[in-house]
Amino acid sequence: MKKSIVELLPAAQSCCRVFENALKTLAGMPPPRVLSLKAGVYRFDKADSIARMIFVSNTISQNEDPVKKIGLLLENMEDLTVEGNGATLLMNGDMSAVIMTGCRNITLKELCIDYVRPRVSEMTAEKVDKCKVLFKPHADSLWKIDGNGEFCWVDADGALETRDSWQVVQCATADNSSNLRSVFNPLKEAEKFEVISGGIEFTYREAPPVKAGEVWQFRHPSRRANGIVIANCENVTLDGMKLFFTPGLGVVGQMSRNITIRNHRHAPAPGSGRRCSAHADCIQISSCYGRVDIGNCFFSGSQDDPVNIHGTYLEVVKISGCEAELRFCQSETWGWMPFAQGDEVCFVDRNDMCRKEFCFVAAVKGVWGDTVKITLDRDMEKFADSGHFVLENMSAYPDADVHDSVFECYPTRGLLLTSAGKCRVFNNEFRQTAARPAIHISGDANNWYESGGVRDVQIFRNRFRFCRDVAVNIMPAVPEPGEDTVHRNIRVFDNRFEECSKLLLRSCSVSDLTHDIPEESVETV
Repeated sequence: MKKSIVELLPAAQSCCRVFENALKTLAGMPPPRVLSLKAGVYRFDKADSIARMIFVSNTISQNEDPVKKIGLLLENMEDLTVEGNGATLLMNGDMSAVIMTGCRNITLKELCIDYVRPRVSEMTAEKVDKCKVLFKPHADSLWKIDGNGEFCWVDADGALETRDSWQVVQCATADNSSNLRSVFNPLKEAEKFEVISGGIEFTYREAPPVKAGEVWQFRHPSRRANGIVIANCENVTLDGMKLFFTPGLGVVGQMSRNITIRNHRHAPAPGSGRRCSAHADCIQISSCYGRVDIGNCFFSGSQDDPVNIHGTYLEVVKISGCEAELRFCQSETWGWMPFAQGDEVCFVDRNDMCRKEFCFVAAVKGVWGDTVKITLDRDMEKFADSGHFVLENMSAYPDADVHDSVFECYPTRGLLLTSAGKCRVFNNEFRQTAARPAIHISGDANNWYESGGVRDVQIFRNRFRFCRDVAVNIMPAVPEPGEDTVHRNIRVFDNRFEECSKLLLRSCSVSDLTHDIPEESVETV
């Protein structure tokens, strides 16, 4: 089949409009369409970026601007392959690298994504001498001394972040074997500092918990920009991508059908000297359909969970006959429609977390901030008890395979999995040094509102190494356990555990759980 091809070459100027025009040209050509890039660096300046109001799951508080500044925007495109040939999309400013909405049959292939000034600042402890530490900021972690003589990071847009700014602090060991959160903040705890040859010398009241060679990382937790967003799309493939750094969430799939992520590397560029690759999660799949396949991937240096697959509970505010008013309850998730006409939904008691009754969505009416209004296919007023029930979308749970991948140097859980689809986790290696589970199957209708009860999960042929906490944790957040269970039909078998804690499997509110782990390493709560 003959392809419609547009070729691009690296350029010195910002490429936002160059790519926009190339996509417009391709849209007028017959499919299949190919945007082919010659290897090199393509810079995207925030000042020249595309602006769109897009609401993305788990990313933005209601007091923040939902308008995204975007480098590469794909809107309502079909049958398109972006052949990167190893090219780097370099974002200059705090902006989202790639956002696709309403697209179908899209492949991004062999592209690298990086940022001129990553939002996570890094500095290495070069020398520790009693109460003094010589830190060397990374070359791309800009800083300055402000008018008050204070040390400040300079963010991706040129604004100052003082040492008193809200910061999440993380520390990677010299050998990069672990990368964990820290309650000690070497900037805030310092009594004074001095710029000297080789870096900045910080002085403390007493010897600080810092070792030579450690790489300390600092970030403001706001997730106002993201790496790649896939919203309301179908059949999207990320093949051979290299994400050297991403702000906010790395890859977000939201209300999309059939997402494949393969041969994917989410880690700092070799030789860059950086330790952080992701400002938060590497991949988050939220309320998606069909099938999700994540395979042959490498995750290293994230500031949160490498992979999270979940749905979304919405609080039932009011029901009048078939008309339902619902509310997003988690502060970073709002503004988007989490249902489609024809979806099967279920009412869930938020106390025992059990499914009570199913019905279907007859129509979606709209979203107003954190309020969602839909029409159900029958009268459900019996669930109108305000605040007692939540609604989950049973159709927006993908079958998910996570396989043949490596998870390392993250501070939280390796894989969060709460999908009611058919899920398989196999042939992975979890190098877990945080005191958190490597695999966590949860469900929560009172805090994060990430649903829901799993019904068919197999965890097999994985290698778990250095787990300081339980390797596999099946623990829904159930305030008042009832007679029914939240989860069911989970199999854990043929896995390897090396230098792990004695407890390997912990479970609560699950039926039909089978495993081959010795009973002395299993806990039922």
